[in-house]
This record gives sequence, C-alpha cells and structure tokens, in this order.
Amino acid sequence: PAATGEAPPARPAGFAEVAREIVRQPVDATRKGLDQLSARLTRGDEAQKPRAIEIVLALIPERPESLQDKPHTYAPIRVDAKALTNQILGALDDPAPIVRARALWALAYLPLKEPAIVATAPRLSDPDSLVRLLAVEMFAKHQGLLFLPVLKSLAHDRDQLVARLANLYQQQLQPSPKR
Repeated sequence: PAATGEAPPARPAGFAEVAREIVRQPVDATRKGLDQLSARLTRGDEAQKPRAIEIVLALIPERPESLQDKPHTYAPIRVDAKALTNQILGALDDPAPIVRARALWALAYLPLKEPAIVATAPRLSDPDSLVRLLAVEMFAKHQGLLFLPVLKSLAHDRDQLVARLANLYQQQLQPSPKR
C-alpha cells in the first residue's frame, strides 16, 4: 500500500492490546534491566506490580534452547528461572490483594517444587476472596488428587465463587466409580 500511495488498512480497535498479548514486548534482560524489573515488582506501586509479574513469568521459559527455531522479535538472553520464580513467590506477601492474586495466577503456569507449594499454602485462607480463588485454581492444577481433602473444606468457603470453584475442581478430580 505504501508504494501505491494508499493508506495502510485500518486496524481494529484494541489491536495494540491484543498484539501485546500475542507477542511479548522486548524486555531488557541484562543484569541492570532485571534489577529494574525486580524493583518494579518489589517497590513499584499497585498498578506496576501485576504487569511486572507478567513480564517475569514470560521471561522464565525463555531459555535460548526453548526458542530454537521459533520466531522472536528480540534477542533472547539466558535468565535465572529460579531467581525469577522466587520474585513471584515474594509477591505473595504484598499488601495489595491484586498483586497476591496475580502472583498466584503466574505460579499456576510454572512447575513448582515442594518449598514453593508450602510457601503458597497460606493464600488458601487469605482474607481476600480473589486471592483464595486463584489459590484454589493454582493448587488444583499443581496438586491434583492430593488437593481433594482441601477442596472438600473449601467447598464451604464464605465466598460463593471460591466455594463453587472448589466444588467444580472436586468434581473434576474425583476418581470416577468403577463399573
């Protein structure tokens, strides 16, 4: 279109937001850049922290060997996945419920070892129902059948959505009776 003098086709409203979700924006993964990201996660305001968690989550699986033969719009840099996961775990103690909830959302996508599972368990009794809701989801995904006894007790949670999600996961995870 540019060569013919025609204007490029109009993009639909919200295109930039959708494109940002499809292709992660380049991130400065140098030591200095990761330190700045860590500062946003630990000392940023409530609006910055959830986005910082999303960026940290996006960086974890980006080891060069996992990106081989895949298109990307930036040069991948080796990152310390364990340190980044620990930053997300640290966000579980943030005073803002939205930050704790976003951390649980991110942890649901990561392989977690037992110490991380133990560190996350207190969020099942968090005072905020959104945090409890995401904790139920994370634990159901990570623990499977081991989580059934906890799901049974959470089926009576004071928040209707938390109780409903616990019931749904309980039904999904319950072994079906043999015929």
